[in-house]
Amino acid sequence: VARGHAQSPTWSDAELTHWADAKLQVSPNTLEMIRTPGTQWFEHVGEIACPVLLVAADEALGSAVAPDIAAQVQGAWRKGQFVRLAGAGHSVHREAPAAWMQAVRALLAEV
Repeated sequence: VARGHAQSPTWSDAELTHWADAKLQVSPNTLEMIRTPGTQWFEHVGEIACPVLLVAADEALGSAVAPDIAAQVQGAWRKGQFVRLAGAGHSVHREAPAAWMQAVRALLAEV
């Protein structure tokens, strides 16, 4: 939790406790799918038939969605929305909850 406070000082103690608990429940092997060449998640977006919402963090704060990936995804999906939340780090729903909820509501309004 202390490391979480250092990395994400705007997160509440409750959020950090859940974050720390979740870290203990995830296998370190989970990320191998992402790191393994040939298993890029964004290459499969065109196969998704339902509406898609991709919410990304601020690039300056370590977004996992680079601009070229965002462009590729937007060109591939059938019906999707992309939102990059300025000022939000990796955990956008924690760091910019109002903007995140606005994006979710906008997608749901179209469904």
